[in-house]
Amino acid sequence: PLARLMWLIERYRVIESVANGGGALNRWAAWEVDPPAMQKRAGVLAAQVRRLVLLAAAGDDTKLSQAFQALGAEHAAALLVVALEYEFADQLGALPQGPTGALSQLLFSPGADALLAAHRDDLALLCRCLNELAHPAVARNDAVRRRLERECAAAVARIAPQVAGLVELAGPSRDMIPLRR
Repeated sequence: PLARLMWLIERYRVIESVANGGGALNRWAAWEVDPPAMQKRAGVLAAQVRRLVLLAAAGDDTKLSQAFQALGAEHAAALLVVALEYEFADQLGALPQGPTGALSQLLFSPGADALLAAHRDDLALLCRCLNELAHPAVARNDAVRRRLERECAAAVARIAPQVAGLVELAGPSRDMIPLRR
């Protein structure tokens, strides 16, 4: 359980970096999630990390294992963000930053060999859902929130298997497995 907890803490740090405008994903034209939307996800995940630390400290392995399984299901989008960051950091890190990077996204269309080119629609749907789920009006409207969460989960389920098998999110067990570096 301690190894899984340390694994999760490391993943939380990646989410926090993306939420604060760092990380390679924020350079990618296919990734358009506003930092406040990721900050909200990071905040929810931080609360879950604290809860898991308390369960681990209490020595309740059964509740800890159940909490890890629930976390994989409830935070699949956040864990996919981590997987994308790990998987594509080298390629995305080479992209230009600042005004040059922004202009290059506008001037050049991605080619057929672009990262996850076959999943552009799903990436756009995931980004839209993450952005909309962060909006206060959506938080107050259960029907809209549930619809967006379903759409987000469906996009994650379609994208996750293409991310070099780094995180098992779409499978029946919903177990988290370690990412490779």
